[in-house]
Amino acid sequence: MAGGATMKQLADALSPLMNRIVEDRTALAGRFAFTLRWTPEHMSEGLDRKSRALGLPPVDRDGPALVTAVREQLGLKIDSQKGPVDVLVVDRAERPKEN
Repeated sequence: MAGGATMKQLADALSPLMNRIVEDRTALAGRFAFTLRWTPEHMSEGLDRKSRALGLPPVDRDGPALVTAVREQLGLKIDSQKGPVDVLVVDRAERPKEN
């Protein structure tokens, strides 16, 4: 559930769920309220119990996958593309020296 979320915030929230970078290319401005219901691909042991403890509805094991839910419920399409990604490379690390 989101109340007053921007498309960038939605993209940022989807990134860890999809294990890849999700970028907002909708050009939609403003804030949106929506509810998105999907079934995780890999459900950990005790997910139902955790959902109940957080006051969330029960997990629908027959619900749509995340990409399908985004398309059907929000009318947004997620395309997979290759592109440049910023990478930080650490050549070496040393313990700090005392002053």
